Amino acid sequence: MELDLRDADVASKFDAGLQAHNAGDLNTAEKLYQQALSIQPDHCEANHNIGVVFAAKNELDKALKFFKYALDSSPNVSLFWASYIDALIKLERIAESKTLIKAVRDAGISCEKIEAISQRLEIKHQEPGDKDSQELDELIRQEKFDEAIQKCLSLMETYPSSAALNINLGKCYFEQSKIERAISSYKKAIEYQPQWATSYILLGHLYSSREQSDQAIEYLKKAINLQPDNPELYAAIGAELLQKDKTQEAIQYLEKATKLNPKDETSHFNLGNALQNEGSLTPAIASYQKAITINPHNAEAYNNIGVVQKSKGDLDAAIKSYQRAIQIKRDYVDAYNNMGSALNGNGEQDAAIKCYQQALLIRPSNADAYFNMGIAQRIKGDLDEAITSFKRALKINPEYAEVFYYMGVTYTNIGNLDAAITNYKQAVKLNPDCESARVQQLHLQAHICDWASTVENHINTNNLGTLNQHVDPFALLAMEDAPLRHRLRSEVFATNCSPNDRLSLRRKPTQKPNRLRIGYFSADFHNHATLYLMARLFEAHDSTKFEIYAYSFGPDDNGKMRQRLVKAVDVFRDVREISDKDISWLAQKDKLDIAVDLKGYTQHGRPGIFYYRAAPIQISYLGYPGTTGAAAMDYIIADKGVIPKQFE
Repeated sequence: MELDLRDADVASKFDAGLQAHNAGDLNTAEKLYQQALSIQPDHCEANHNIGVVFAAKNELDKALKFFKYALDSSPNVSLFWASYIDALIKLERIAESKTLIKAVRDAGISCEKIEAISQRLEIKHQEPGDKDSQELDELIRQEKFDEAIQKCLSLMETYPSSAALNINLGKCYFEQSKIERAISSYKKAIEYQPQWATSYILLGHLYSSREQSDQAIEYLKKAINLQPDNPELYAAIGAELLQKDKTQEAIQYLEKATKLNPKDETSHFNLGNALQNEGSLTPAIASYQKAITINPHNAEAYNNIGVVQKSKGDLDAAIKSYQRAIQIKRDYVDAYNNMGSALNGNGEQDAAIKCYQQALLIRPSNADAYFNMGIAQRIKGDLDEAITSFKRALKINPEYAEVFYYMGVTYTNIGNLDAAITNYKQAVKLNPDCESARVQQLHLQAHICDWASTVENHINTNNLGTLNQHVDPFALLAMEDAPLRHRLRSEVFATNCSPNDRLSLRRKPTQKPNRLRIGYFSADFHNHATLYLMARLFEAHDSTKFEIYAYSFGPDDNGKMRQRLVKAVDVFRDVREISDKDISWLAQKDKLDIAVDLKGYTQHGRPGIFYYRAAPIQISYLGYPGTTGAAAMDYIIADKGVIPKQFE
């Protein structure tokens, strides 16, 4: 009785599925057939009909699987064989289809549909036999392209509509760089066999090799319609989209490629690149690491992990990643360059310069290495050496706008303002969108009292540094009386320069300490106006209420003013050789209650210290007469001259 009920239930589900199928509702039909199979897995008609549904959706691999289930249960049903063979043909498995047709005929299993398929093969799939095909393949493998072309043309007299011959002809023409002929041959193959994915794939790769991404993507997507589960197609389209900076769409295709083929190292690597471009840094690292798991010798993946870690502000980790890349690939110029930049950012200029020198030993014509070395030398104070490095970079690449900009910065440091202005002008000429160069040019023209040029270049400069590009806020501070724009420039600057790996803030004390610890930070604790203004202030602190720290990141002239300061404070720290992050960490270790920045955005200022939060309360004072625009700064101490009442 139980068996009869199950049979009735299967029949009911199958009939309902058939009704939905006939009505064109394929999704409902599939669900009902599946329900029937959940009760009776070997129901041959349900298996066959699900295969038909998948074939209609062009999911041919799935269709074949269910046709096979149907044939396992009922191997003598000719309709099942017809459906199976038809799917094989659509998958371009022509030789296999012909073999099966012969086999079922020999077994006495045939029907009108199988005969129709056989006739269609004879008419539409007139292809050379195995012997001719093998000879052609061998000629192509041996790179005897002229002979292969002659054989193709000869065989076409017998098989004028052969897609396979046109595909081989296209391959030969491509290898001979006869690109237009190759394209024509592939398109003829598509005309003769529109269901063959191979022609679309070859056209896609051909257009890709010519950097014609739009056409490449078009044909590769057509191939996906025929082979929806082919991971290589998703990988190829993702790579093309990545080249076109269509990051979101690239991610979708590359994720599909890695899902279909989790062991595809290249797709994981490209997915990492796409995620990095999108700003998804942690997922990008995860994708690069998957590529490394597949191939532990993937130096490029280690290098790119370093790039992401550097952009996150984790310089120590980035340096280790670059070192691993170089261990794998000793002549990896980009990794040396990148490691140099990370070391430079970490305050290790000598080590950075050695990296750039190694990059130049490998590739002497590397303008980037000379440029980056010049930046490191400038930071060290080796200004003449920096100029020499910049000039070498320009000898290799005379249109390197960024080099002209930093030449301007370095000449400014030297005090040669005319040379600096000349270089800023050239930077703007090569890159009119370089706002920093425009601002510095304007600033220096005012310094040398070139008022005519100042007025001329001030036109349409109101928005400089207020939108996306950040500029030195100090450079325009005296150029216009516009408090709102000054604030916007400072905010844009602070947003762009804030590190991603900010230190966590020490908790605020729950009760007032006996003595407040106040730290003053400056590069001017020597014979400088700031110290002349503040020396008595340091001495006037009430030592019963305040514990004073001084953090100096400027030169030590061992002069009277510096000695006076050292005597006036409780703790004096020379932190010239320490990174912003480490200075902030040291201040936290000193358990400062208040940190006072005496530099702001003036020369030799180090706002990064305060982006990392040196103390629970941070104050801007004296050195910079304007807002820092930084969320990390809690207060500014200013008089009514610096901030009139209405602009508080």
